[in-house]
Amino acid sequence: MAERTEAELKALIEAAMGGPGFIHAIGTRLVRFGKGTCELALATRPDLLQFTGAVHGGVIGALADHAAGGAAATLLPAGQIAVSAEYKINFLAQAKGEEIVARAQVERAGRSLIVVGSSVYARRGGEETKCAVALVTLTPVPFG
Repeated sequence: MAERTEAELKALIEAAMGGPGFIHAIGTRLVRFGKGTCELALATRPDLLQFTGAVHGGVIGALADHAAGGAAATLLPAGQIAVSAEYKINFLAQAKGEEIVARAQVERAGRSLIVVGSSVYARRGGEETKCAVALVTLTPVPFG
């Protein structure tokens, strides 16, 4: 199968965030991507917070997972996407800020499994605090 163009990759990643569903509902947006990398962000809002005023861990996990999927997709041929098989996340600090950013990097891409590391940051006043790290395992599946 043919390799995707940059425009096709951007369209695929944005389509995964633009349809109905949780990722769209929380306001996720694509910041940048490259071969084996993807950066996503979302603006914090009151409905994404838990009782301490920090962004809920479920939102952070979803953002880390989705960024990992975007990073994995950049290495797959046309006709495939990557879906999560498993992820593990460690929360390092409360996610308090105006924006939450997830940066994902493929660690190893095999035929049946792709392992991606995602780091999640809370951005406040131009400063970033790393609030979580995730290790995401994905598997390629037919798509389109």
